[in-house]
Amino acid sequence: MKHLLLVISLLAIIQALHFQKVLIGHVKAPLHSIVLDNYLVVAGDNCIYAYDLEGNAYWNECLDSPVTDLDLYGNRVAIATINGTVYLRSDGELRKVIEGREFSYSVKLLRDSLIACNTTCALVDLRGNLIWKREIGVVTDLEVKGDYVYVAHGKAKGIGGTPGFSVLSLRDGKVLFQKIEWREGESVYKESVSSVDVCSDKLVLGGLIFVYLFNISNPLEPKLLWRKDFEGLLVASSVRFSPNCSSIAVASYYGRKVYFLDLGGNVIGELSFGDKVTDLDWKRYLAVGLENGTFYLFGNLSAPKAFTVTETVTKELVRTATETVTTHLYTTVLLTSTKTVTFTSTETVTVKEDLNKFLITVAAIVVAVSAVNGLLLFKFVIRRH
Repeated sequence: MKHLLLVISLLAIIQALHFQKVLIGHVKAPLHSIVLDNYLVVAGDNCIYAYDLEGNAYWNECLDSPVTDLDLYGNRVAIATINGTVYLRSDGELRKVIEGREFSYSVKLLRDSLIACNTTCALVDLRGNLIWKREIGVVTDLEVKGDYVYVAHGKAKGIGGTPGFSVLSLRDGKVLFQKIEWREGESVYKESVSSVDVCSDKLVLGGLIFVYLFNISNPLEPKLLWRKDFEGLLVASSVRFSPNCSSIAVASYYGRKVYFLDLGGNVIGELSFGDKVTDLDWKRYLAVGLENGTFYLFGNLSAPKAFTVTETVTKELVRTATETVTTHLYTTVLLTSTKTVTFTSTETVTVKEDLNKFLITVAAIVVAVSAVNGLLLFKFVIRRH
């Protein structure tokens, strides 16, 4: 038996954002995209994997080109690939609906059509018949609400591009509004935008440095409410509103975190991860994907009376001698591997409420473990009273 002294400090998310980890999974490739509806779909390199919300494998497809984006509508999945082909998977059948590198980077699936964009956006029906197309500049993300298409712009290597965002007519693709810079006094900001989301009368943009919130009560005249930067943002790879539109999740790619903002732009909580955060989605659950292929699904418990969270983590040992590990994570102990491991022990800790911050502290836990191919498993049961 080897002994490991594990000292872990966990800072829980504050106010009404309480998350319980539902499942953890891993794909054997960098994870590019994650989408969530009635089930979970993730893309790693050129393969797509679908899981039910209990983590059971549902189906998978491997294509001849890396996947750049995914979208879900019911049981249908739209898939954009780097070689210029956009696929639709429906009723177990995979078929091409549009081809052309100018279209294939971002995709949005609607009830009876889909929009695919790269330097040009195209609306096609689900059989691939073209309804309209519009050259618009490099598109990094898009969202549809009502009769409008909201398009995020960024710069792509070897292509260039215009920063900012545009509003298009869903009916004919006409550009109704375009914003390429923000002015504050004598300062002018032009920023590549990597992600966009819309909820109710609000639109959020995630950029390289800032997060922006707009009022879109009049979609033809979006009004900037605030532009925020905060320590550790380091490229907002994805932004998503909560299901009730009351808060915003911001994936920090280099910061390896997901920040949570209220509608005033204040940071009200965060989750910390073991690798770069490439994508997230927030519906009934919060789904987060990492560059190392690990993905997480969290349930939002919305200020529960009490809950129990069972956490598992594996750690690859560099040495088999006794080690001391000190780390700081947020709300969860995070996986770095999903290989077979050995169960060791269970610890129970209490969450203490202090000024709306729930600080979980596990101090000086000595765990007797046995090494199996250099891998160990630690299991913690956390109860909040």
